[in-house]
Formats: sequence, structure tokens, C-alpha cells
Amino acid sequence: MPDEARKQDRKYYLIDLDTKEPGILGQTNDYCYSENITVAHKYETPNGYHYICEPFNVEAMQVFLNPPSEVKKDGLMLINSLDWNSK
Repeated sequence: MPDEARKQDRKYYLIDLDTKEPGILGQTNDYCYSENITVAHKYETPNGYHYICEPFNVEAMQVFLNPPSEVKKDGLMLINSLDWNSK
């Protein structure tokens, strides 16, 4: 996607959480709440969960995210293809 088009689109980050362990899910939910991270949408994946969020300080979250979980700052292609916002 050209840079001009990206500037017009609303930017979201994707937290790719590769676990379904309730303790880690709770910790992630609590962290998002305590840091005022706006979670626009959350959905289950085969290996865990995806959180679609408004931009936030990724470095602060990396402290407790363990690989292979990660934050993807350019999940625009995936997010657009899901068309989650129309649901």
C-alpha cells in the first residue's frame, strides 16, 4: 500500500498472543486496561488470540510478552482483510 494511503487509514497494532493459558490472557487484559490501551477487537486463533489495538508504547509491553508472542505494528493488511470493523 502506498504511503499516502496508509496516512489516510487509521493505524492499529496487532498483539499476536500465542497462548490460550488463562493466566497470561488475564495478564494481557489487565495490562491493556491499566495502560489505557484501546482494544478495538479481540479474536481467537488456532494458537492463541489476536488483539487489534490503537497504537501504544510497545517497548513497555515487551517486558512481559514472551516469544513467539509479539506486537505487530503493521498489521494493516490482515486487519483490512478481516473487515472486523463492519461487524
